[in-house]
Amino acid sequence: MGERARGKCAVFGRAIVVAALAAPCGLAHGFDTPVPPPASLGEAPSTFGPMTDPWSCRSIIVRLTDDAGLSAQGTQPTLADLRGLLVGPDIVAIRPLVESFGDPEAAVRSGLDRFYVLTARSGADLDALAQWVQDVSVIVASALPERFAAPDAVNPLFLRLHGRDENLPEDNPGHLPVNDQYFPVQWSLRNTGQDVCGQVGIPGADIAAPGAWPFVPPGSAVVVAVLDTGVSPTHPDLAGQLVPGQNFADGNADDTDDKALSHGTSTAGVLAARTNNEIGIAGVAPYAKIMPVRIFNSFGFGFETEFVAGVMYAADHGADVISMSLGYPFDSDAMKAAVRYAYERDIVLVASTGNTPGQAVQFPASMPETIAVGATNNLDVLWNNSTTGPQISLVAPGVDVWATWDTPSEPGSYREQSGTSFAVPHVSGTAAMMRAANPTLSNEEVAWALINSCIDLGDPGWDESYGYGRLNAKDAVALAIALGPVQCLADVDGDGRFTVEDIDAYVIAFLAGDPKADLAAPFGSIDTNDLEAFVAAALSPDCG
Repeated sequence: MGERARGKCAVFGRAIVVAALAAPCGLAHGFDTPVPPPASLGEAPSTFGPMTDPWSCRSIIVRLTDDAGLSAQGTQPTLADLRGLLVGPDIVAIRPLVESFGDPEAAVRSGLDRFYVLTARSGADLDALAQWVQDVSVIVASALPERFAAPDAVNPLFLRLHGRDENLPEDNPGHLPVNDQYFPVQWSLRNTGQDVCGQVGIPGADIAAPGAWPFVPPGSAVVVAVLDTGVSPTHPDLAGQLVPGQNFADGNADDTDDKALSHGTSTAGVLAARTNNEIGIAGVAPYAKIMPVRIFNSFGFGFETEFVAGVMYAADHGADVISMSLGYPFDSDAMKAAVRYAYERDIVLVASTGNTPGQAVQFPASMPETIAVGATNNLDVLWNNSTTGPQISLVAPGVDVWATWDTPSEPGSYREQSGTSFAVPHVSGTAAMMRAANPTLSNEEVAWALINSCIDLGDPGWDESYGYGRLNAKDAVALAIALGPVQCLADVDGDGRFTVEDIDAYVIAFLAGDPKADLAAPFGSIDTNDLEAFVAAALSPDCG
């Protein structure tokens, strides 16, 4: 793995300029299985999104402090302006790191508008240039309780949803039967004590995904950006699950997964594989849509520039959740500003802690704006290689998890995968279901509901190994609904009020066996209990 060059500090006039050498000098690898770097990296990938120049080791990213008086959102600096700050003949071109923002105000709040790219002349001594500046980025290690404040109030409806009876046949976990071929062995969604690679699991050591599915409106299209190696659009379990993405590793719109890796395809399948299609696996959030954002090359390596571009693209193109099964052993001010920009745009950010015990939680999971995820097995025990630390939020299944796979030798297939990379999509998928069930939730409320619905593991309360505990999708989605306005269960047509039209609609649904009429336990069947629940709801203050 390439070493990341770092500079020294220099002060010019009133402005402190902070810099980090751009890719390919800032090389990082983000996956579970180490991949050796190529013998020769050659030229850097072509540029991303709004950028206009190719990246090379002649480029330096700089950040201007607030007192510098220069900003991409204000007066555009000229070469002469920056030369006045960075006195030296070797800088031949300058431009903003990002030419335009979908949300300029969020760019200012996050500080992303103050980053520029300086291009040095051919043959310039970059080590000497780097002596001018210093990357002052540090990992923020604030405790999670300081990150997520409790909402003002919890809807009393949660008490009903939280206790919702999952009295369902083994092969019918929800309103619809789950007929996917490998669902019976998907212990991470429903652990019945299956034998997983010779280890018999503990029933209930799962995320209880089937219990969450009935709460999610069919057809809800929450978008999850998967920052990874791309996603295969031809895998049968992902067909129809994708929205257009972008390829920043190669500088084009081809967001297809690299055939030699299939890492992005695997994480996307865990997250949102098609369900009830009689093949393969069930995804955690089968109604979610995946936005593939490729930021890693064919060797599984990525650069800080691609990371910034990928996060920016997702934030500005409609992502509700950004799923990052990746980790960098370093960070930079630009990378952290990109995370803050996405957070300012109310996006839920989820990332893996890492796969190296004893080391620090990797970026971006180390950021306070990010939900940091470790991995557990089918015994609710922390995976041996899961990175722990003060930034961890929670854990999720990540050992021998069934996932989609698509390579030339194994097209349209499936594999058991292990790593914090595969714990992340369980959390990202749950966050997507939460936002589908209650579109009013802010990203802070999603995080709060996730950690407050966990099954506590390890030491009582929060600890550095398990965070707040293991993900519980059923309770997280129920709590998400409870954080919204008080709902009238008798409002069948969903217009926000109870009228005689709702009575007609409920009778029709009841006689037709429509899941809309299933209001009371035992869920999965429609009977007189549901009719009584409808009458009780219609007479309750919630529907007044």
